[in-house]
Formats: sequence, C-alpha cells, structure tokens
Amino acid sequence: MDFVEVPVSEDAFSSKSKGKKQKKPKKSREKSDENVTAESESADPSGTSMPPTFSLSEIKNKQRRHLMFMKLKQEKRRQKLQLRKKRKKEREALGDKAPPKEVPKTIENQRIYDETTVDPEDEEVAFDEGTDEFSAYFNKLINPKVLITTSDRPRGRKGKDPTEHYPEVILNNFTTRLGHSIGRMFAALFPQDPQFVGRQVATFHNQRDFVFFRFHRYIFKNEKKVGIQELGPRFTLKLRSLQKGTFDSKFGEYEWVHKSLFPELYLLPVEENANSLSLRSLSLDTNSQTRYSPRPSFAPGQTKEPTKFPLIKQQPQQYLLAQSLENESSFSSVEEREEDSLEVRVSKTDPVVPVLCDSDPNAVSLPEHVQKTAFERSTNTDELRKEIRLVKEERKTLEKTRQELLRKGKELLALNRHRRNQARDKWKKSYFDTKKATAPLEDTLKSLRQELETFYSKLFQQLQARDGKTKQRRARKISSTKNDLIIQIMTESCEIENLKKNIDDAKIKLDTEIKLRKQATTELQALKAELMQKSSQRSLAGPLTGLR
Repeated sequence: MDFVEVPVSEDAFSSKSKGKKQKKPKKSREKSDENVTAESESADPSGTSMPPTFSLSEIKNKQRRHLMFMKLKQEKRRQKLQLRKKRKKEREALGDKAPPKEVPKTIENQRIYDETTVDPEDEEVAFDEGTDEFSAYFNKLINPKVLITTSDRPRGRKGKDPTEHYPEVILNNFTTRLGHSIGRMFAALFPQDPQFVGRQVATFHNQRDFVFFRFHRYIFKNEKKVGIQELGPRFTLKLRSLQKGTFDSKFGEYEWVHKSLFPELYLLPVEENANSLSLRSLSLDTNSQTRYSPRPSFAPGQTKEPTKFPLIKQQPQQYLLAQSLENESSFSSVEEREEDSLEVRVSKTDPVVPVLCDSDPNAVSLPEHVQKTAFERSTNTDELRKEIRLVKEERKTLEKTRQELLRKGKELLALNRHRRNQARDKWKKSYFDTKKATAPLEDTLKSLRQELETFYSKLFQQLQARDGKTKQRRARKISSTKNDLIIQIMTESCEIENLKKNIDDAKIKLDTEIKLRKQATTELQALKAELMQKSSQRSLAGPLTGLR
C-alpha cells in the first residue's frame, strides 16, 4: 500500500474533480523552476559573480532567492575545500619545514589571563589547604556540616529528605586562590571517594563570576559509550562575600567582598549636627534605612510584619565605623530627649509667672506667705537649671572621653592585628625559604652518604683480602686481630654519626613544634581578646536598642 501526503489547504475537503485539477499547477511550477534555473545560469554563468552592493534579500521571488542562496553556499564550500587541499599539498611538499598549524580561536583561549590563577602544585596553596577548615574532613577525621541556602532566615518548609545515593562531584575552572577555597567547600557537600562507583554526578562550573550547578545521571550504552541525562534542578550562584569562621552578619571578619559599581555611595552622611553624626547605608530597598535594624516589640494582638534586608555588602571596617557612630548618635539623641522631657516637666510643675508693675513694687501690698512661696519657687527652678547645665557639661566630657577611648581601642586593635599578620607572613616566608634551601642540602647529604658507604665497603673488602693471604699462623692471628679492631672502630664511628644525625633531626622538630605552639597560644589569646571585645560591644548595643 502506498500512502500519499495530502497538503492541507482551503480546498482540502472539496470534491475529487477539484483535487484532480490541482495537479496541473505542479507541472507549471516545475516548468517555472526550470525557467528560473535557466535564466539564472544565463544571467550568472559563473554562479557567484554579483555586484558587491547586491544582496540576496533584494530578490523578491522566493524560489529564485532560495536557488541563489544554495548556489552561493555550494560555491563557498567548494572554495573552502580547494583551499584546504592546496594547504595540505603545500605542507606535504615542505615536510618538516612546514609552518605550524594555526590554533583555532575560542572563547576560553581569547579570554584575558587572570593574574590570580595559581598552580595546584604550589607550596603555598598546599600549605593553605593543609591548614584550612576542611583539612580535617579531607583527612577523614570529621564529617562537615555545610548548608547552602538562599536567605539568612531558615524556613519551615523544605523538600523531600535526601536519599542514600551520593553523587560524584566535578569542579570546573576553580583555578584562582579564592576558587580553591570555594571549590573545597563544594567538594565537602558530598562524601569524598576517589574510587567512585555510581551513576550520579554533580557539576559545579565557574565562569564569568558565576557558579553554574547541573545534576546528571550516567547512561551506560555499552562498555565504551556513555550518555548523560539531566535530573535535578539547575541553579546559578554568585559569590557576594567570604567570612572567616562561622557566619556573623554583624561582627564577622571578611576575607573577600564583591566589588560594587559605586563603592563611594555605601556610606554617606545623612544628618550632621553639632553633637552627633549619623550614617546610613544606601540600598535598593527604600523602606529599610539601616542595614541591621533593632528587633521591634509588638503587642500581643498585633502581627509581625516581614522585615526586608537590603543587598549591600560592606567591608568590616566601614561597618564597624557606621555601627559605632549610629550607637553614639542614638545615645546622644536618647539623652537629649530625656533632658527635654525633664525641662518640660519642671516648667509644667513649677511655672514662673512674671509680674509687670507700673509703680514701685514696695507700694504693692501682697501677703507674706505668697511672697515666700514665689521666692522659694524661683530659687528651686534656678537650682534645677544649674544642675541640668552641670549634668550636660559632664555628659559632654564623658562623651568626649568615650570617643577618645573608642578611637584608641580601634587603633590598638588594628595595630595588633597588623603586627600579628606581619609576624605570620614573616614566619611563613622564612619557613618556605628554609624549605626551598634544605632541598639541595638534603641531596648533597645523600650523595655524601652514598660515597661514605662505598668507601666503607671498599675498605672492608681490602681488610678481608688481607686476611686471605697465606702467612704464618701467628702472623695471621695478629693481622686478624688488627683487622677486627679496625672493622669494629669503623662500625662504631658510623653508628655514632647516625645517632648524631637523629639527635639533630629531633632537635629541629622539637624547635619547630615549640614555635608552632607559641604561635598557637598567641593567636588564641588574640581571639579571646577579640571575643571579649565583641561581647562588650553587644552588651553596649543591647541597652541602646532597648532605649530606642
């Protein structure tokens, strides 16, 4: 049975006679195509000779335009093939003198070289990987707890529970120093197994400041060919900042912060008075004025409105400066409100009413008790005003001393951190320098030891050969005793040298361990001091937020 494809048209459901009549235009079309091709061949004998300003889109006839396009395409393909054959013949004729092949241009090889790219076999990178947070995990000592979320606040709703199938992790293009640390975090999401056996694979690809995630499954068609099938959701990540230790939104120490387009707009003065200066961080969200607003208190009948967090990432120094200035401004504003309320309360309780007298005040006859009460009131108000002025002056002096102490404390902390970083860098530099210098010394020591062993073996052979000579028994006994003594002396000297070398190695290891322990104790003391400072800052920030 033969099936014919029926084109759908307006006359598709018409009678058979009309369907038969529709076959004639096909012949006319074929004739028109032949005419068009003949005309094109007569007009363009070469097939591609066209004026430079002419384009195929100017041809109105669709069939002619399509034919011309196909001819141009075939001609270009033919020219490309001829050029390829010509180059191949030239290379075969030149032989070894042929020029090297041109490297094709791709997006990756045309990209500007990143100076932060490091060699994975670099000693400093290996040292950092051996002392970072994930070193214990890669040494199979602990199980990490890494969670990737899209918000700072966890929600109750979550997906299905994870299964027992652990995928293989593939990390692409994490070649920079920052990429190494981020890649190690991604590698810690699933158990690390070099001899992986399974079908699932999770890929993290770093490109154009973004990290693309894909989840696939291997499909084994045969022993050689393998296909992949995309499974889970795909998502894209962008790194905004990197902190040391656990996440702390207020007092965290940032290792890396994403560069903004307008960094000078992060902190701008909003209100500048004689007593205080308040700073506000600009953000895309117009409702939120500060980055970290205090937690509001709600009545039992009210509902809590969702708070919005702006997307601005500040550096730690800028944020600490803004936070301290905000605390100072809030403290001063609270005290000013208390003073204003105190003055209003005094004025309401003890008002002073001035009396206008046209004549001599002695002529006015007032009762004595009225005069006494008015005098007492005036003296009380004057005393209260003097006390308020003294309190204001004391408060100003205390604020000045507080600001100076805060400034000195910040300078001392910065100086201490700078000295600590300098000492660490100096020690690391000296460590790597000594490590580089010890490698050739160890090689020379090995060569000298080999020479000593060969000399010792030769001497031992000579002494044994001396015993083999045929001499008298007495002479032979004397020679044997001499040889034994010489051999015993040589062996003892070799053992003494080996013991000296082991003692020197143990001394070096002990010195390094003592230095490492001292450095660890100093760093621990510094961390304790920072922790105490942060706790004191939080305790100061607590009552200030309560006063607000």
